[in-house]
Amino acid sequence: MESSENQSVCLYRRALGSAFDELSPTLIRFHSLVASASAIGILDVTRGAGWFRHAAANLMHLPEEGKRVRVSLSVEAAAGEECWTRHFGRLKLITYQWMDSDLLNERSGPMRFAFRLIVEEGAMRFSTARVWLLGIPLPQRLSPRVNATATAFDEGWWVRVRVDVPTLGMLVQYEGKIVQQC
Repeated sequence: MESSENQSVCLYRRALGSAFDELSPTLIRFHSLVASASAIGILDVTRGAGWFRHAAANLMHLPEEGKRVRVSLSVEAAAGEECWTRHFGRLKLITYQWMDSDLLNERSGPMRFAFRLIVEEGAMRFSTARVWLLGIPLPQRLSPRVNATATAFDEGWWVRVRVDVPTLGMLVQYEGKIVQQC
């Protein structure tokens, strides 16, 4: 359990430590939230081919394929955690993020991912370290892998997220431009 003093520091500063200050100013501004933040954007979403990949993507509540899909994002911070609500067109995806040891954790439905965050040339990269399904740790050879990068520009950031499953390959990839609203 984190101390209340540590919880008062924004989640991404806790996740990155001193590397947080190496992020671009745009990403620092968005991830320094104390209570809430929002953003909008346009993404291109690609799904892996085949009915089994589509079924797995649907089970994980991942966005449908489409060009220029409108996305809105709202983030609410409280008690050292963040609730991320994303709308991909009509699809609503809610995840919860918090720190556990030195890893950023994110839960969506029955899935929980733990990420290592890395700053490279002002961009932030998420790399999957562990995965749980219904609270049970999955072996790496079976675990979905989420790799994501946020690269800032003056008005916002370019996001690229890819979800792969061993033996199945890519379930979904989405990328595009996001702009902070407040």
